[in-house]
Amino acid sequence: NMFNYKCEEVVGKTTQFLHISEESFLTFANQHFPRLSGGEINRTEYRFKKATDEIIWCSLWGKAISPPHLDEGVIWIIDDITERKQLEQLKEDVERMMHHDLKNPLGNIMMLQSLLQLSPNLCEQEKKYVEYIAESGKEIQHLIDIPLDLFKMEIGKYEFHPASVDIIGV
Repeated sequence: NMFNYKCEEVVGKTTQFLHISEESFLTFANQHFPRLSGGEINRTEYRFKKATDEIIWCSLWGKAISPPHLDEGVIWIIDDITERKQLEQLKEDVERMMHHDLKNPLGNIMMLQSLLQLSPNLCEQEKKYVEYIAESGKEIQHLIDIPLDLFKMEIGKYEFHPASVDIIGV
């Protein structure tokens, strides 16, 4: 039902017709069939094609009925996760746009602050204001980077760079 096929259209067929292409099927087979043959429970997320040619994201759990003999069958639990994947993509796009849209004006503010700081005509009070702009800019930069780092952690693309910290000072 999830793929919009009638029972008689799928009985006795391999799952190749659900794949986006023959190449997609072969990639899937090379990646997952050896694990199924070895008796593993296979869990993955994959894109499939419905009878209407609509592409959907699915969460798959698979287990071979008789592991060394995949031709005897594999039991698959399949869930349509297209909506979740679309929301994840939207979240990623919003995060990227927000990060970009905030960083550009902040860069301009920081550049102007640097130019002001070089001015020889500033009184002490004005110098304090310019320094306040610099500190505020650094705080905003930090606030922008935190959600971006968390997002990178969520999608597994965060690069950890350990550094020494004076714990007593903190």
